[in-house]
Amino acid sequence: MGEPVAVLHAQDKNWLLVQNYHYTGWVRAEALAIGPREQVLAYAAREPFLVVTGAKAVTNYTPETAAISELQLDMGVRVPLLTAAEVGHNVHGQNPHASFIIELPVRNSAGNLELVPALVARNQDVQQGYLPYTTEQIVRQAFKYLGQNVTAWDMTTIA
Repeated sequence: MGEPVAVLHAQDKNWLLVQNYHYTGWVRAEALAIGPREQVLAYAAREPFLVVTGAKAVTNYTPETAAISELQLDMGVRVPLLTAAEVGHNVHGQNPHASFIIELPVRNSAGNLELVPALVARNQDVQQGYLPYTTEQIVRQAFKYLGQNVTAWDMTTIA
């Protein structure tokens, strides 16, 4: 979620060969939102930001926009933070007082990138900015996966 990738090749308009700084692979075209390079890189670099520090966090229920409603965000996902001054005190019909306002990338009907506000409850395991890079934090984060059903695919994203 929110990781910028370069599209290297398209096959049958259903699959795209993509690359980011540590991964090259095929992705279903429907899983990507295509945007101008400048917009994508600006989104990835935007500050301040929120990082998911639990095994997973979930966005608030949003009946108006299914694409961002109860969306699972995995550990390590980094999303820009917005303020009520930027988006107002009504985010998709909800008051954001008890939530962080984040900006999520969404694929519109034409397959293009749109950035929309979403809410993450403040009681979710998230943090503004990155955690300190210490042995204690690494162990603490690892223990958050105890009891989780971790698949081989999940292990490649953890490593």
